[in-house]
Amino acid sequence: MSDEDVERMSSVSAEDVDDSEADKNDRPSTSDSSEYEDRPSTKIATKGIPNHGISADSGECTSSNVNIPLRNDSNKTLFVDKDNITWRNPSGRSLNNFDCDTTHGIPSNIVETFIGKTELEIFKLFVDDELIDLMVRETNRYAEQVITEKICDDSIPRHSRLNDWVETSAIEIHVSLGIILWMGLDRKPSLSHYWSRSELYNSPACKYQECFIPSETVCIDETMVPFRGRLRFRQYMKGKRHKFGIKIFKLCGDGGYTYNMKIYCGKESKRDGVSVADKVVFELKNNLLDSGRILVTDNWYTSVGLVRRLLARSTHLVGTLRSNRKCNPKNVITTSLKRGQILGMESDDGITVFKWKDKRDVLMLTTKHSTEKSDQERQRPVAIMEYNAGKSFIDISDQKSSYSSAVRKALKWYRKVAVELLMGTTVVNSLFLYNKVNRKSTSIIKFRENLCSQFLHYGQPSNDNIGRPPRSTHKL
Repeated sequence: MSDEDVERMSSVSAEDVDDSEADKNDRPSTSDSSEYEDRPSTKIATKGIPNHGISADSGECTSSNVNIPLRNDSNKTLFVDKDNITWRNPSGRSLNNFDCDTTHGIPSNIVETFIGKTELEIFKLFVDDELIDLMVRETNRYAEQVITEKICDDSIPRHSRLNDWVETSAIEIHVSLGIILWMGLDRKPSLSHYWSRSELYNSPACKYQECFIPSETVCIDETMVPFRGRLRFRQYMKGKRHKFGIKIFKLCGDGGYTYNMKIYCGKESKRDGVSVADKVVFELKNNLLDSGRILVTDNWYTSVGLVRRLLARSTHLVGTLRSNRKCNPKNVITTSLKRGQILGMESDDGITVFKWKDKRDVLMLTTKHSTEKSDQERQRPVAIMEYNAGKSFIDISDQKSSYSSAVRKALKWYRKVAVELLMGTTVVNSLFLYNKVNRKSTSIIKFRENLCSQFLHYGQPSNDNIGRPPRSTHKL
């Protein structure tokens, strides 16, 4: 780099990038004004330089020429980048307004049916008798396969428990689920201690989408089921409490209610130009598209290509953005800011990308907001406040699921996933519905205790008069 280049670069500071500079570059001179008015759009081919524009059908970046639009003083164009996106100073006039035309909340038939019902009856909305019968059939079939195999090999010891095997029933499955819940409430050093006779240890997915309709804002993020064994699709996530484990993509609504989920089962191929992140978003949000909702995502999902696909389905997106994504406005990415400053650009189709400096740079993409700030003391951008509120949905779900978790060390990964989904996510959803329907504020621990008690007494006749047995008199 020559001395002239260094001097020229040092003469341009972050504060020089403002409206006056844009006006100076964009406004034609008086002598050329008629020429600008009569001249059509100029198409400039960039020879030897690949251009990554946006195709209208897929929303992906594709190779194309650069269109330089007409100058217009009423809506000043700052620049047209190599991706063929026209970026202007944010005004809010290009934002898309979608009406959220669907009702949300618990369907009225469920509210009317389950007012005053017990915790177990709410839980059985998700884990119904059909699923319990499936557990019974598969358990008995697995036991039959194991016993038959060992009989053929003549490998069953004389004192083995397999000799006393009796087919299980729905009542036993209910009791076993209650025991698993109790294990989360009463922690022991190991599984074997739960069956110890020592006095030291003696102590007394899914139908989620049918039972609740999320409100306008929903969030997609990942959660981890801890697992350190050998597994092809075991993941490592530095920012999670359990860094190693099985990753589950979740879509949550307000209150931490899990509406949809997907287990990550290893690297997936990119089909039809759609990335894995885009595929996950459309799979989880399929039933909530075309309704004007707002989706909150982190920077693993957020991209201009995804946003354009969502806008075509009448869905907004608010999320953090990685600086190396395709189609980002370079002016926003490269400009240095002081604390409290904000710099943004807005595209013709209503996509706003802005950078706000707090303790560090925060890069955001939104189709719902411009760069307006809130009236609070710290004056955060409104988009960031909505992002924080939406991201809390996943955090609430994970936090409540972690209280008195029934997950234990196990060699089989699918057992841990099953326990987490049944005794974690499903219990949290049941608590949400229970409190909503009955207008209560029961804690997750109290709810687990009541549910556990009802599981353990399932199938037994209720007797509220059971108390201490009468003392027998001793007769000589």
